[in-house]
Amino acid sequence: MHKSSCDAKTVDRSYVQCVSICEKGLVRDSNEDSIAIAHGDEHGVPAKGMLLIVADGMGGMAQGERASRYVTAELPSLYFSASNTNPVEALVNAVHEVNGHLYRMGNRTSADQMMGTTLVAVVVLGECVITVNVGDSRAYLLQEERLLQLSSDHTVRRRFYHPFRKHADTLTHILTQAIGPQPSVTPHISVHRASPHELILLCSDGLSAVLSDAEIERTLRTASFEDALPRLKEEVYRRGGDDNLSVILSRRVKEGVSLQQQSVTE
Repeated sequence: MHKSSCDAKTVDRSYVQCVSICEKGLVRDSNEDSIAIAHGDEHGVPAKGMLLIVADGMGGMAQGERASRYVTAELPSLYFSASNTNPVEALVNAVHEVNGHLYRMGNRTSADQMMGTTLVAVVVLGECVITVNVGDSRAYLLQEERLLQLSSDHTVRRRFYHPFRKHADTLTHILTQAIGPQPSVTPHISVHRASPHELILLCSDGLSAVLSDAEIERTLRTASFEDALPRLKEEVYRRGGDDNLSVILSRRVKEGVSLQQQSVTE
């Protein structure tokens, strides 16, 4: 876990802007992705900040769409209602709880109805950016013109990769962990400090499997906040865009600017 000197207990009056995309790929019949953007103000606990979530239902499982929507619906209430005042612990405990709930739901169905989804969740709390992920959905921070991956892919390639291993690319999307299929998970956790206007991006592999980190970084550096997601989406679809595409882009802005949230659509 990346350790940071930022104090998660110190909350300022800064606000967060968000733009988002969540839609079917060009050849998909349904969208198994789901996103959520929730603020502590809405739950009566502004000191817990803003929660951003991207979940990608596992396409090989009939209940992937149901799983991703369940996670994005339940995780905010579990996090914001937790009695634990430490936001890192509260978020990690919420992830464990939602995994247990989904696992028990899956056990009540037949084997071909097993429920599974990836999950990446970020809490923006003052200067702190707290990231928890299970699976290969990602979170990035554009900091000082450099794109930093905050999450860690739970894939076979990430765990066992050797630069000379033949066919290593075929291991890229084989998950070693996901929410739902197993009774317990070991989330990756990171805590970083973000200055105002530094960009935080969450995405499913509908983006990260098509565009390289360098290409994502270049777009975020050169496009305006409002134009970045349309440009990323256009490039993904230009290259085929067969998978579902879910992206949340956010930034903390100066005190006195009201909370803004919008979706980017066709």
